[in-house]
Amino acid sequence: MNLNERGAGRSCPHSPSLHHHGAAEMVFQLRVHDPTGVEKIIDLCDNEEQMKKMTVLQLKLIIKKTLMITGDNLQLVFGGQDLEDGSLLVSHNIKHMSAIQTAVQLPGGI
Repeated sequence: MNLNERGAGRSCPHSPSLHHHGAAEMVFQLRVHDPTGVEKIIDLCDNEEQMKKMTVLQLKLIIKKTLMITGDNLQLVFGGQDLEDGSLLVSHNIKHMSAIQTAVQLPGGI
């Protein structure tokens, strides 16, 4: 699998590159660093309205599917802060091409 493959996180029929569909519409992408530090660009949503409504939990589901991570122990970090599942991405100032760090919490850890 090519870890730099674009478009794996989005379910729309557009090609994987960034598209502008007018002033308010574009494909929003994020740079996601997997637990080993490898960066992958994922397509998050198709327009600004969807971006405003996207939660951390929805992002986690996209990342888990894209990076093939199983279980419920995925933690997302942005700007040095852990992201809570119910919060909106925009409340953390996450924008197009923001860098998200992932960590997998192991059971029995400290």
